[in-house]
Amino acid sequence: MRVLAAEQRNVALAAKDGLAKVVEVILPAGRFTLDRTLTLVSAGSGDVCELRSSDGTLLDELQFSDTRQVVLSGELDTGTRAVTRARISCSADDKLDVERARIRALQVGQIG
Repeated sequence: MRVLAAEQRNVALAAKDGLAKVVEVILPAGRFTLDRTLTLVSAGSGDVCELRSSDGTLLDELQFSDTRQVVLSGELDTGTRAVTRARISCSADDKLDVERARIRALQVGQIG
């Protein structure tokens, strides 16, 4: 079993930034369960964070309007591709400060 992780701290987003990458992890071929934890301070009422794979597949999404800890989760089968990314991106309707964002991927199977 393999665990891969990535972390980013102190990311500030404004409405003009649109949907912006906060943190991503690079995954080898295999099947993974994913969890992401974000500690946020929101100054708006319609901020959104999402978890996507590098092929654009939406794995989880959450809209929120206060200061909180947000958890996103999903499953990803990278197939036989040598490299796949899983990314958290967020957008702010006013201002959003991501104090800490962490992605953890637990490999639950391997292809080939």
